[in-house]
Amino acid sequence: MLTLTGRGDLWTLAIAFGVADASLLTGLAVFGVGVATLARTGSAGLRDVAGAQAVLGAAGLTGSTAAIAASWASAVSLVSVARHRGVSAALGIVAGVLVAGPSPAGGYRSAGAWLAAAVVGAGVGLAAAPGTDARRWQQYVALVVGGAGVALGIVAGYH
Repeated sequence: MLTLTGRGDLWTLAIAFGVADASLLTGLAVFGVGVATLARTGSAGLRDVAGAQAVLGAAGLTGSTAAIAASWASAVSLVSVARHRGVSAALGIVAGVLVAGPSPAGGYRSAGAWLAAAVVGAGVGLAAAPGTDARRWQQYVALVVGGAGVALGIVAGYH
């Protein structure tokens, strides 16, 4: 609900997704995305991030090379960390919105771009979700990629 309304921040999502997935690693990955986003944009508030994307353009396509790479690394980390399909789809929505979605309150074009980003993200999250057996190695890879996103976000924040 936080993601859909653009309220709250990524710290709250880290706790919520970690609990929903019953996984400290999932919470840690979302926390890392929050750190990368904070370093890259100066805020981890969902409203601030969405507003910046509405004005400046999609994070996955605009900005410095480090900022773009940080955005995509964060998205990959999100869609590959979850252990359960529902959580993976929800994290895919967050990933899509973080990479491509401006605020849904910015008019029809912004709402359409936001909705498209959310739908594509959910689809990617579902495709990346583990089947019946949780792939523990995939969670660790997600953390490494998320760590790269944090490093790139810090580099992007200094430029």
